[in-house]
Amino acid sequence: MLNKRWLFVMILMTSFSLVVAPGTAVRADSDIELSRGASVYVSIYSNIFGGSKGQVFNLAGLLSIRNTDTKFPIRILAADYYDSDGKLVDSHIKEPVELKPLQSTHYQVQERDTTGGPGANFIVKWSSSNKVTSPLSRLS
Repeated sequence: MLNKRWLFVMILMTSFSLVVAPGTAVRADSDIELSRGASVYVSIYSNIFGGSKGQVFNLAGLLSIRNTDTKFPIRILAADYYDSDGKLVDSHIKEPVELKPLQSTHYQVQERDTTGGPGANFIVKWSSSNKVTSPLSRLS
C-alpha cells in the first residue's frame, strides 16, 4: 500500500515547470542565446507504475510557465496537452496570455484525468516582441 506521504512526494517530483527566459540580467552581449519565440516540449507524468504487479497510480500534474525576464513581457500562444499516442487531448490556452516580467501562470492536470497516460506531454508556444533568453524545461 502506498502511504500518503510517499504519494505527495511523487506528485511533487512529477510536477514540471517550463521556465521561459531563465532569470538573469545578462543580455545580448553574453554567451546566452536570445530569442523572440519558440515551441518547447515538456513531459509530464499523469500516472506511474509501482510494485511488482505494475499497479497504476494516478497523479496530478502542474505545468508552470514563468517569464523570468526582468525587462520584457512574453506571450504564451499555446499550452497543448497530448497523450501517450501523440493525440491532442486539450488546448489550455484559448487566446494568447501575456506574462509581464517575472510573472507566471500554471495549468493543472487533475489526478482523476487519465487521458494523458504515462507518456503525456505539453507543447508550449511562446513569443516576445523583444529578444529574451531562450526557454528551457526543468523539474520543479
